Amino acid sequence: MSDDDAVPDADEATTDATDATDSTEAVDAETPDGATDATDATTDDEATDSASPAGAGLSGRKIAAMVVGVLLVAGFVVGLIASKHQKDDEGNKAGGPVATIDGVKISRTALDTEVNTWVANKAYVSAAKQQGETMVGTNGQPTLSFQRDILTQQIEDVLFTREFNRRHLKVTAAENSSLQQEVSGNAALQKYPKVFLTAIVSRAARVQALEDALTTPPTNAQIEAAYEAQYGCTSGKDVSHILVATLAEATTIKAQLDSGASFATLAKSKSTDTGSAPSGGALGCLKRNEFVKPFEDAAFAATVGTPTAPVKSQFGYHIILVTAHSNASTPSLASVRQQIVQTLEQTPTQFNNYVDSAFGKAKVTIDPAFGMWGKTSNGYQVIAATAAKPASKGSAAAASSAASGPLPVADERPHKR
Repeated sequence: MSDDDAVPDADEATTDATDATDSTEAVDAETPDGATDATDATTDDEATDSASPAGAGLSGRKIAAMVVGVLLVAGFVVGLIASKHQKDDEGNKAGGPVATIDGVKISRTALDTEVNTWVANKAYVSAAKQQGETMVGTNGQPTLSFQRDILTQQIEDVLFTREFNRRHLKVTAAENSSLQQEVSGNAALQKYPKVFLTAIVSRAARVQALEDALTTPPTNAQIEAAYEAQYGCTSGKDVSHILVATLAEATTIKAQLDSGASFATLAKSKSTDTGSAPSGGALGCLKRNEFVKPFEDAAFAATVGTPTAPVKSQFGYHIILVTAHSNASTPSLASVRQQIVQTLEQTPTQFNNYVDSAFGKAKVTIDPAFGMWGKTSNGYQVIAATAAKPASKGSAAAASSAASGPLPVADERPHKR
């Protein structure tokens, strides 16, 4: 496939749904020679669709995560093909538009063109499959799940670009350069035509610019509050432990401690918790809901300075020592400030709120052959009509939080996740 066959010429390929946001005409593009009608694959794809992993955020992040990590951070690999040259005969095309967003139409040709350009790159298809994304089904045709992802991205492109233009934003050199560098370093992506990659980077960079414009840096008060929440010690107590596999071992260690042996020395030599043993068994401040229940109950009931009797948990047997909290065990705000700022910037932001609001208010209709527009725990997407799941309380673009519960035995500290 030549560059000219793969995508429209550079003038068309770099023009997007921006030009259509004030129009009710269809967004369209020329289909590459020999391109297969993408929806012809639906007969073999429903099983593949159900097995496809959920995206980590909006669907553009899902596609980006296949190969280009920075596009996941940036936000989205948004829909590529949207021509400014509208077709007067769109209404006469079989099936009509595949999606309409507040009057802006995405044509079947635009969807098929982009889908077929993506799947024509066997190296990228293979890399995507290794990441759990099946772009091509056993019948050799694009899977329905992948078509839905691309259609979702094209819908996102209409909404994001409209807001980008409404705010009169511009992509900074830094935003564009960061994405260009990641793409240029990826062998699979480099097999796509240059004009295709340029359009991908350009659109991802616009979304990044929009996200940056809507992201307010955390204030000093927010940083200090986060520091106190993470490193403050309201109990006024620190906790250490020695973990062993059997009650007999724990009983022997307790007897040694009662005879005057050093808790820290025994923790370093006997504890099977490799995370805390090097520091004498120290686990830091004693806090509620930080440890598994048997450990927490025993620690809060313990006498300060006196090792407990063996305490059984799913990790083994613990000898617990509670001591007065020492500021020496708490890092200074200055030493962890940057880490706290990064964490706060990764939490749901004004950008995420915008996504939830704009995507929820948009009037989006989908060709039933592809499913429906709905909100899932991963945000608004084109999904199977029967696949809608209750949306989480967090942002559409926010990463899902870690599951609650104790750490696996491989990490034997008694902390919960």
